[in-house]
Amino acid sequence: MPKTKRLLFTIRSILALPLPAAGRVFYYDTEVSDCALRVSDSGERVFYVYRKVAGKPVKVALGPFDPAIPASREIPRGVDPLLYIGNRPALNPRMARTLAITVAHELGKGNNPADAARTARRRREGELMLGAAFDRYEADHLLPEGKRSA
Repeated sequence: MPKTKRLLFTIRSILALPLPAAGRVFYYDTEVSDCALRVSDSGERVFYVYRKVAGKPVKVALGPFDPAIPASREIPRGVDPLLYIGNRPALNPRMARTLAITVAHELGKGNNPADAARTARRRREGELMLGAAFDRYEADHLLPEGKRSA
C-alpha cells in the first residue's frame, strides 16, 4: 500500500472512502497537490491544506466536506476566499480546491492565513493574549510598587 494516498476528489469518491478502524487517515487530491482530506473514525471528513513552509509542516483546516452541496457550486466571484479560513464553512471538492490554491499561495509568500484568522478571533472574543497579560501585570502590580521587572 502506498504511503501517500491520492485520488481525484469528487463527491462520489469521498463518500466511498473507508473509515479507519481508529484515528485519522489523510488522502490527497490529484488535481491540487496541497489539498488534503482527513477522514476520521467518527466519519468526519475535513479538507486541509498540508504544505511545508520553511522546512516545517503546516496544516490549515479549510472546512468540513458536505455531500449535500452540489458539485457545481463555487466560491462566489468577488469574495476573497481567505475570508472563509477559520469559519469552518461546509465545502464541496471544487470549493476546497479553490480555497486550497489560495491558502497555498499565501503560505508560499510566508503568510499563514490561519494565524491571522486566529488572532482576529481572539481579539473579537476578548481573549487575553500572553503579551497583554504581562503588560497588565506590569501596569497593575509592578509599577505601583516601584518595581521595573519581576
